[in-house]
This record gives sequence, structure tokens and C-alpha cells, in this order.
Amino acid sequence: MVIKAPANKIIIQLTSVILSYLILTAPLMNNALWHDEIYNTFLYLKALPNISPQANHTLSKSYSFSWSTDWKRQIVLHPPFLSLIYYVWIRLFGDSEVSLHIPVAIAGLLGIIIVYFLGSLVFDNDVGLMAALATAFSSSHIMYSVQTVHAIFEMLIFLSSILCLARFVITKNAGLFRLLLLLNILGALIFYYYFFYLIIQTIVLWLLKKDLKIKSLYFAAVFISVTVFLVFVKYTYDKNFYSYKHWPKNDFSQTIYNIVYLSRDFTQ
Repeated sequence: MVIKAPANKIIIQLTSVILSYLILTAPLMNNALWHDEIYNTFLYLKALPNISPQANHTLSKSYSFSWSTDWKRQIVLHPPFLSLIYYVWIRLFGDSEVSLHIPVAIAGLLGIIIVYFLGSLVFDNDVGLMAALATAFSSSHIMYSVQTVHAIFEMLIFLSSILCLARFVITKNAGLFRLLLLLNILGALIFYYYFFYLIIQTIVLWLLKKDLKIKSLYFAAVFISVTVFLVFVKYTYDKNFYSYKHWPKNDFSQTIYNIVYLSRDFTQ
């Protein structure tokens, strides 16, 4: 059972969380870009080969970037969807420090709000408030909320999916299941190792499929998607990374480990 708090209490709690986050992040929005942020920005501007700048771009000269190699590596580490979003953002609003930090700051704020509702759903609003404030004051969360890297978007899609899954299991609302499907598609388009979370999510839904009345077609679709993903990992990943002498060709198990490890930590 979900205990619902008065609307005014929810508004006050959310306002305190949002203000805390804004006070901590606002002074950092104009921070100079780190090397990995510059690298990502360069790749965002090259989200597609036919709209990419010439190889003699200033950033390319300064950091010895190779378009043909680095774009392939970026696509292997992350799907192109987020890069395309950033490409449009940069073309519309420029590539200043503040402009590049706004999307991640918004994602960080949304993540905190989702933490509040997730804590409120599973426990109560006071627990949700404590969890949200702990996240808002987390140095790691603040740091990644003002860095133009994938991490904060990954957190946001994970939390959104978990919240949607929890509400679906509790309410059995078909609309929430459709929303969960959309979040799963979005997660797969933003980062590849979402598939590993998708496997765990599918196991949970499989155990509850009779109670939740989920059709077998969904599980078949997930099985096909994961299979295609593993084939992609084996052949595309190894092919693109084999050109790096310090990254020897891996066997299948090592490849799976690498894509999880690298896509989490090696976003530059």
C-alpha cells in the first residue's frame, strides 16, 4: 500500500530539495571544461559523418583526435542517441561552459526528484525526503551534474525505469507498462549496458508475469534484443578496438566485461 501525503507537504519537501540542489550547483555551472568534456563535445559535434566538421578542426589539431577512429570508438562505447541530442543542443545554444552544463544539471535535478518519489513509494514521504536530500548533497552527484559526460543521464534513465517498474508492480496499470517499454528503448539508445539491467528487470517481470498479465511476446522481444546486442558486442566492439595496440583482441567473456567497465568509466 502507498501512503499518500498531503499535497502541500509534498510541495514543501520538493521545494527544499530543489533549492538545496540549485544552491550547490549554480556556482559551478561556469566551471572550465575538463579534458573529457572537451573530447565529448568534439564527438557530439561529429554525431554523424555527413554533418561532421572537417578533420582539421581546431579541437582535432589541439588534442590529436582522429575522426575515423574516435567516432567509431564513441559509437562502440555509447549509442549515438545522446550524442545527437547534444549535437542539436550545441547548434542551438552554443558550446559555452554554461550551455554545455545545463542539460546535465537538469538531468541531475530530475534524478533527485525521482529519488524522492521512489523513496515515498516504497516507504513514505519522509524517507523520500531524506533520500533526495542525501542525493542532493552528495559530492559525486553534484560533480557529475556539472560535467558534460554520460554518467548523469545513465543515472536518470535507471532511476526512471526503476520508479516506473515499482509503480507498475504495485498498481498493475497498463499505461505504466507501456511507459516502461519506452524507457527501456530510450535506455538502450543512450547506453549499451542498459541491456544488463534489462535482463534483471525481465527476470523480475517473468516471475510476476501471471499476476501482472504480461504477454509472452514481450519476453520474446527482450530475448531477441539482448541476443542482437551480444552479437554486436562480439563483432563490432572487437573489430573497432583491435586497432589499438594496447587493447588486444578479447575473448567473448572479456569483451562483455570491457563494455560494462569502459562504458561506465571511460566516457571520454
